Amino acid sequence: MEGYKFRLLDVDLTKGETDTHSIGSETIQQFIGGSGLAAWLLWSEGPEDPDPLAPEAHLLSLTGPLTGTPASSSGRHGVAGRSPLTGFWGEANVGGTWGVMLRRAGVDGVRVSGKAKGPVYLWITEDGVEIRDASHMMGKDTFQTQTILQGETHPKAVVSCIGPAGENGANLACVMTDGPHGPRTMRSGRGDGGQESESNGGVWQEKNSHSTQRGAP
Repeated sequence: MEGYKFRLLDVDLTKGETDTHSIGSETIQQFIGGSGLAAWLLWSEGPEDPDPLAPEAHLLSLTGPLTGTPASSSGRHGVAGRSPLTGFWGEANVGGTWGVMLRRAGVDGVRVSGKAKGPVYLWITEDGVEIRDASHMMGKDTFQTQTILQGETHPKAVVSCIGPAGENGANLACVMTDGPHGPRTMRSGRGDGGQESESNGGVWQEKNSHSTQRGAP
């Protein structure tokens, strides 16, 4: 792991601000990335005992050091936060190209906190990060949302978004990735130990947010 620097994008939707910083190599040596690093970030830097749907709660989408490399099954990232069903740990691991393109845009993970005043989406590229209005996508399904976002940003943009279930706070809502124009649609919705479905989609809705990015080819 020597020489590997994890670049974390922090997004405060309440303030409408973003900041990127590197996580120390000692921490990376211990927790590597993905769900392991997400657990450390939640318990060491997150608010104590927050309501999972409160604005101050953190939601993380993190890659690992092998994401986007030729290694087998490496096109994955983890989505983690406190589960709305248990109030404790909730995590899902999802494949596709979202994590790969995130790293190509110069970011290894995204941590979202706060709540936007209205629906927004994150446009992440190698040139920077923008928080854009997404009010016109409310009520659209995930295929429609991804098509709209690719039309507004880049035809090859990779989108991670929620649909009507997430917008209405359904406990079974998932975050959908890589569809309908990717090789296949991926979803993150697994909860604790696979026994319950974590409302990742519901958490995104409570923050009024979607995410999309275009990395360097």
